[in-house]
Amino acid sequence: MLESVFRSVCSLLLLRFVDMSAPELDAIPRTVAGLRGACATHLDIAFSHSVQWKGHWKSMTVDEMAEFYGSRLKHMKGQKVLEEWASGLADQPPGGTRVGVAYAFWYALGGKDALPWVVVKGLTSAVKRAGFDKVVLLTYQDFRNVPEGVEVHSAQSLMPLDRFQKLLRNGEKDIKGFIAPLSDYVRLMACSSSGANASWLIDCDTLWLRSALMPYYVGHCFGTFHVNPVAFANRDMAKRMIKLTLDYCQAPRDFLKTATPYRFPKGSPMLAALLESLGRCFPQSGMPIALDGSRCSDYNFVMEIVKKHINDFGLRGAYQDPMMFSPVPYYAWQKPLETGSVSCGRG
Repeated sequence: MLESVFRSVCSLLLLRFVDMSAPELDAIPRTVAGLRGACATHLDIAFSHSVQWKGHWKSMTVDEMAEFYGSRLKHMKGQKVLEEWASGLADQPPGGTRVGVAYAFWYALGGKDALPWVVVKGLTSAVKRAGFDKVVLLTYQDFRNVPEGVEVHSAQSLMPLDRFQKLLRNGEKDIKGFIAPLSDYVRLMACSSSGANASWLIDCDTLWLRSALMPYYVGHCFGTFHVNPVAFANRDMAKRMIKLTLDYCQAPRDFLKTATPYRFPKGSPMLAALLESLGRCFPQSGMPIALDGSRCSDYNFVMEIVKKHINDFGLRGAYQDPMMFSPVPYYAWQKPLETGSVSCGRG
């Protein structure tokens, strides 16, 4: 209820003609009036730069408006480049008309030879319901309870085990649960080298209830989940709504976050650029670093890089509504499936 009120009151969105002659950010006067005018004249989406809360108005700062303008301009230009790439492909639509090949990854930190029950159930549902051409489990280990229909491939050809273990050891020094972003990187490399018309990065513990065949955007697809509409940040709702203007998926203030799964068509320029960026974060030396060269400290750093590339390649239209792939919301974890269950992270 609160979420729908916030969206209707605080977010005025209207898609418009894309002005590809829009000036770069450094050519716009760094003033509130200059940036307001540029956003209203040149961007492909209208939004409210001010928020009213408890009788008071709060407006975006000059820096916040500049951040929004610069980011949206990149999206507009990236969208044009991506659509030109897609139009030159012999096969249409990009990625073909089939669902594609799915890649999951599992590494048992404790050395166990059995997959957890939630992984077995998730992979089984992917085989039986999602409609993938095939489901591939990437791993360095042998498991005795791999579900029927799942192909097991060694991850050794993507990343040698010694490098994987070195990255994992070093990453865990700064980020608890570093296995998650490292798993993302391995699966993204698998998608890139797949050779299939379309490749998916999926989580082992996703429960698929229906086919993943749907309208994709230029062959791409990205999941989302709802952020908690009732949060401690609501004590300053105006501040929160401005933050959600800058951090969004489909449209400003949509209360959505990026989530798996991801789908990429063969030859995706977005995936190629993404892996080039991630290659700098997972160097051969085995010491993971952030894009700016600093030590990694954010568990979600790979997800943040994915989000940046989705924006810069004009792929916000590839975001799906949460009902398509939504995990159980983190704020509603109450052992929803059976005793002993937890909402697992990427794996």
